[in-house]
Amino acid sequence: MPPAGILPAQPARAWARALLRPLDSVPKASADITRLAVSMPRSGVARLLGLSRNTVAAHLRRAELALGQDLSDVRSRAAVHLAIALGSSCAGPEPDQRQLPPALPDLLSNEPAAAWAQTILRLLHARHRRTLQAWIDANTDAQQAARRMDISRGTGPVSIVHNKRPQLSTVHIGRRVR
Repeated sequence: MPPAGILPAQPARAWARALLRPLDSVPKASADITRLAVSMPRSGVARLLGLSRNTVAAHLRRAELALGQDLSDVRSRAAVHLAIALGSSCAGPEPDQRQLPPALPDLLSNEPAAAWAQTILRLLHARHRRTLQAWIDANTDAQQAARRMDISRGTGPVSIVHNKRPQLSTVHIGRRVR
């Protein structure tokens, strides 16, 4: 998540509240499970709460229907995760509900946000940025990303090792398979 001050507070709060408002219509347990599930694997949520994976999945389906989001999609999950983080970190008055909230691309297109993203991404070598983009485009499916990049998942020029938690994914250098 971008550090405080990168996104304009009032528009960020308005966007986050608008995205998450539908969670008010689901049982509190479903909303709480959703908040956990955007940052950890569903099986981890189940273990943590002492629930079956099917129970967690049922709660998430309720939340997905209310939100109009597919939480198995990495971009949707990231948007919901950002909204939850912004909602909990943006203190201040409730946004004016008569005004339409900004769209996420508009919210992220300000100069401080672009500079922050460039600073983070600059740390990655260009081929690793391409691999990361392919991995995101493949919805974190390492095999599909490797196919799209025409490399072997295990031995290509850049291979992706995907742990169950996306934030723990790593990139390894290998050699091209012919």
